[in-house]
Amino acid sequence: MNNRFYKDSVIKGLRKLAGRANHVVIPKGRIFQLRAYEESVTGSLSMLTDAVLNDCAQHNVGTEEWKSGILDELRFWWNILAKRTRSPEKAVFLEKFLLKHDFAYGDQLDGGPRDIEVLDIGCALFPAIGRNFGNQTVHVTAADPLATGYNRLMDLFGIERQYNLVFGVAEQTATIFGEDRFDFILAQNSIDHSYDPASAFDQICKALRSGGAAQFEHYSNEAENQNYHGFHKWNLEPHSEGCIRIWNLQNDVLFDFSEHGCEAKIHTYKRKKHSGAEVEAFQVRVKKA
Repeated sequence: MNNRFYKDSVIKGLRKLAGRANHVVIPKGRIFQLRAYEESVTGSLSMLTDAVLNDCAQHNVGTEEWKSGILDELRFWWNILAKRTRSPEKAVFLEKFLLKHDFAYGDQLDGGPRDIEVLDIGCALFPAIGRNFGNQTVHVTAADPLATGYNRLMDLFGIERQYNLVFGVAEQTATIFGEDRFDFILAQNSIDHSYDPASAFDQICKALRSGGAAQFEHYSNEAENQNYHGFHKWNLEPHSEGCIRIWNLQNDVLFDFSEHGCEAKIHTYKRKKHSGAEVEAFQVRVKKA
């Protein structure tokens, strides 16, 4: 192998892993140390992938094609943690894990003095739900199929958090957590990462209490945008009032929330991605009868 090419590729990979800018100078004579570090990171992520696969096997979830995206997802969040925990905005970033912000979805609830049970399904490292809601107590369940891997990643980076990330897949929401349990369920950029979106929507409807609400936030047709890479195996897009189209290169189905005991209102809008590009996105607000 050309040593110059190998060195450049290793350095480029390490900068990506650590979130370092291209102008950072890697001292000469450290190629073997860099190689060892790269191999260590790759080995660690591979072990985390095996732990996640073990969880999936125990719960009999996922397709082989879907599982192939686990390593990429763990590497993505390694990059985020490596970058954000070294940035000037580190303190702001770490606040996300303490859930001290407001519960922003109270307008969708029926009210009442009792405690509120909420679920963020497919939340990745941290739920996008705060606990502050007047005098009411908000109990947050944070769930993701990669929970074991994410918990170990956060421990590795010394992330203090006020929740325990638990295993959960949207396709088994009611099966794992129980039917008629939650007052509110949130799913952001996660249903299109699932291996069976129609089952995911159905299970979420079943897990809502009567009068409960759910909110879905997704980019339109993200699998097409991402060339079906990683977890992006399904496209979601609004079809008609209360109905979502779920499709990929092999399948095309419609999910009508009214057939699952829920009323749904769909709002489309433009949303900026991390790259700065504006793309089509949509929000679905669901209310269970």
